[in-house]
Amino acid sequence: MKKVLSSVITILIGMTILTACGEKVDQETSNKMTAKAEEIVTLINDGNYDKASESFSDKMLEQLNRADFEKAIAPVLEKSGPFETIDKSTVEKKDNFYVVVLVAKYEKEKRVFTISINEKEKIEGFFIK
Repeated sequence: MKKVLSSVITILIGMTILTACGEKVDQETSNKMTAKAEEIVTLINDGNYDKASESFSDKMLEQLNRADFEKAIAPVLEKSGPFETIDKSTVEKKDNFYVVVLVAKYEKEKRVFTISINEKEKIEGFFIK
């Protein structure tokens, strides 16, 4: 129970920090960026890392190729169990990027995805906790 409470508190603190740092976006942009982030999460949940990495910016691809991306993410998702749903999402604009935070529920664990998207709708950053 302590672990669950600790995780929830960590998520809430992280979301609060992100909210305090970025600027709000309009509803249309929020919906568009959330859909893009959810598309990436769906692709990796389906094991389609090739298609997901097609959305990476050139700069992101220089740092992380498809094979390394899969090697880093697949074990985390396996440990989480089957995907169930996205519980929450937030979108903030920070510098020239939209930072989308998705809280995803899996059978065994919740995962928090933080995905940075540039104005051309390319992925500039991807983090899973």
